[in-house]
Amino acid sequence: MKTLNKKIYLGTELNPVTAMLKNDFSIVDNQVIDYKDGELIYNFDIGLCFDDEEKQRIFEFYEIPYIGSRRLQKNEQAFLMKKLGINHPPTFSTVYNSDSSSMISMICDYSNSHEFVVKPFGGARGIGQSVVNKQDLYGFFEDCHGNMDTTDLREKYNVSNCSEQNCVEENYFRDCAKSNTSMLQEKINIEKEWRVIYFYNETPIIIERKVPETVTEWQSNASVTGEGKQVFIEDMDPYLGNEIIELSTKIASILNTPFLSMDFYLGTDDKLGVLEFQMEMGYRYVNKFQLQHKIVSSVKDMIKDKYEKA
Repeated sequence: MKTLNKKIYLGTELNPVTAMLKNDFSIVDNQVIDYKDGELIYNFDIGLCFDDEEKQRIFEFYEIPYIGSRRLQKNEQAFLMKKLGINHPPTFSTVYNSDSSSMISMICDYSNSHEFVVKPFGGARGIGQSVVNKQDLYGFFEDCHGNMDTTDLREKYNVSNCSEQNCVEENYFRDCAKSNTSMLQEKINIEKEWRVIYFYNETPIIIERKVPETVTEWQSNASVTGEGKQVFIEDMDPYLGNEIIELSTKIASILNTPFLSMDFYLGTDDKLGVLEFQMEMGYRYVNKFQLQHKIVSSVKDMIKDKYEKA
């Protein structure tokens, strides 16, 4: 049996989530990977890929043990969920095409009054999102390219902002629209919404979010003023609870990750779906000590099962 010690290379700067590992693992800040005449030498035992695409590519190329996943953009998440058969709001995006009109042309079959959410590919905390009907989408993108003041743009199109100081640049949503690094997602009617934090070999933490009733805050994960409370899987409707476990495990297994934050929703059509997911997470309304215990335990168990038993 191969035995690994606790020396982990994170592949990213410590943040509030990965910092939870520092008391239980030896964190290597700077990776050293040497190739010495057929022998690969590196100064850590296992990589924890957290958002970093370059590090994941290096780990895979040199066949270095690692767990975790790079950050998937929202359009990539939509593609993966479609591939896995997971319910997800209809999504439209273009890649390597700076003409936003080509994206709008994909929704030609919708009525002019139909509403769409404009989302930056890499956005978080609902920042930079806007609900715009089809008729006004051309104007939205034209105004983003034009000389309209950013404050006026926010007011005209109800672009969501963040109350945290310096959390995002003022022109973030505008830059995304200009560079075509945003996508369209059909606005769906949400009955209930949950933040589900999946853990390897641990029960999930589930936060039920109060669905906003205002026009500008159409879903809880786009609301900085949203409310939430922790609920337990055994107290949920058995069908919903089991399906949340099944779907979250399916996504996390594909990503090879010990923990994953996911935004689930129940539509007014009684269908359960996923809005988005990421290893990086906000944990408002979550007990920090409970979260830390589950993250550390999940990382340890996944390393043991994948590599120590090899």
